Amino acid sequence: GWWKLRDKDNVLLIHYSDMVKDHEGSIRRISDFVGAGPYTDEEWKNIIQYTSFQWMKQHEEKFEAKTIWDPPVLMRGGMMRQGSSGLARKEGLTEEMANDLRARAKETLKDTAAFEWFYEGGDL
Repeated sequence: GWWKLRDKDNVLLIHYSDMVKDHEGSIRRISDFVGAGPYTDEEWKNIIQYTSFQWMKQHEEKFEAKTIWDPPVLMRGGMMRQGSSGLARKEGLTEEMANDLRARAKETLKDTAAFEWFYEGGDL
């Protein structure tokens, strides 16, 4: 559903890996997109701090799924992992699991460009 809307004026897709690479740029892009601001330098400092992985990890209780429902498969800290992309193997994702996920994604994301963006990010 979301991919076919990517070119609409009221839709902004930002890939997680791109946000990790350029956190402040991504937050400023989102702010511009929704028409927020203008902000003072001090306000921007706070916005960037409060949207950082480090701040969220320190306050992870605010971001746990359990704040809205009790998912049985997530242990405490399950929503806030490393704050990086590309660490799935290090965190226990096996080659077999990765291949299964990739196959399921290809079934779901029939558009090759959508599939590539889902896995790699980058400009649309």
